[in-house]
Amino acid sequence: MHKFYLTKYKSGVAAIAASSLLLASGILASGMAHAVDALEVRIPVQVFADVGAFARTDGSATTSGTSPTNSVTVPERNGAFVGTLTLFASPQLGDRARSLFELVSEFNASGSNVITVERAQIGYAFNDAITVWGGRFHSPYGYWNTAYHHGAQLQPSVARPVQLSGALPAHTIGLWVTGQFNAGSGKLTYDLYGGNSTRVSGGGIDPNHTSGNNKNKNIGFNFGYNAGDALEGLRIGVHGLEGKVTECASLVSSGVNAGECAVIPAVVGPPAVSADLIEKSKVTMVGAYTHYDNYNVEFIAEYYRFKNTNLISVAAPDYEAKSSSSFAQLGYTLGDWIPFMRYEKTRYDQADEFFRNLSNGKSYNKSIVGVRYELNSNAVLKGEVAQIESLTAPSLDDSKEVRVQYAIRF
Repeated sequence: MHKFYLTKYKSGVAAIAASSLLLASGILASGMAHAVDALEVRIPVQVFADVGAFARTDGSATTSGTSPTNSVTVPERNGAFVGTLTLFASPQLGDRARSLFELVSEFNASGSNVITVERAQIGYAFNDAITVWGGRFHSPYGYWNTAYHHGAQLQPSVARPVQLSGALPAHTIGLWVTGQFNAGSGKLTYDLYGGNSTRVSGGGIDPNHTSGNNKNKNIGFNFGYNAGDALEGLRIGVHGLEGKVTECASLVSSGVNAGECAVIPAVVGPPAVSADLIEKSKVTMVGAYTHYDNYNVEFIAEYYRFKNTNLISVAAPDYEAKSSSSFAQLGYTLGDWIPFMRYEKTRYDQADEFFRNLSNGKSYNKSIVGVRYELNSNAVLKGEVAQIESLTAPSLDDSKEVRVQYAIRF
């Protein structure tokens, strides 16, 4: 116990007050330290890895490089691939504090190893009706994009639908509010989110991690219903998003305007020609989706309808384009075997600057048949064959693809 010598102070009252404050501070600090020590922070971690092989005929590639999750389209080389090594962690910080992190190591189309932070989100759950997340998260449209992360062992097929790999903003840097309410035997769910405006970079979509390269934001919603009783396992929903997307020839690398389009002084012509902004588009999407998983049947179908406007365009200024994409996948469990089939369809207007500048923004039909074999709960073998019909003019040759994959988690 501390001893306080009041004779050292001119005022006994002041001394008592000071000593009381010190004592209270000590008790508070002791209580806080005890509370911190009593909180056991657990960090559940899972590791996912996969290897496989790929072969295709000449034609229009619809995925990229050695990894089936990579989003940049290049003519793929036949042969073996090392897929993604994924570290998935969800530290438990208490009853209400939430966190989720996903770190991925993979080889890109040029053969270089790339480590990316796929998800880094921190949240707080007020109750079942309201959970708020901030950071980098999977944009909550449809079902597939949030249900299956980059751990290949979880994904029902080898490759994800092409339209979800580089033709939609798969990630958002910003704020996400989600929750659910009881509705009879089922539940109503909602997702409202917004964040940095995206930009097209190198044929892919960049979610602008540090700040937007324009003053606009992306916003989106997802409203769903999870059925109960006789329809248990059924989810239906509607979704939408809107944002302004830019493409620049080059970006400012540092300073106050870092990340924005560089400004090139005009040599000839009015000052309006001086900005290095190539294109700017307003992207608006609405659509619907469904997912069913019961009685050994899994069915996923998603539809996206776009009405985009070229705000700044070299080829077609003020052009309003209507495009669409969809896919449907059906699987059936037969013991340890799950045969599946999927059909994908896109109709992207190439006068739309958004899709024209994306490597995966091309129109195609794709038919896939495959099978998944569960070696055990932690290891699966998958194989699939795909037929691709290219529809974008000038049309590329049609092609066939074969993929096999061995995926594990631990």
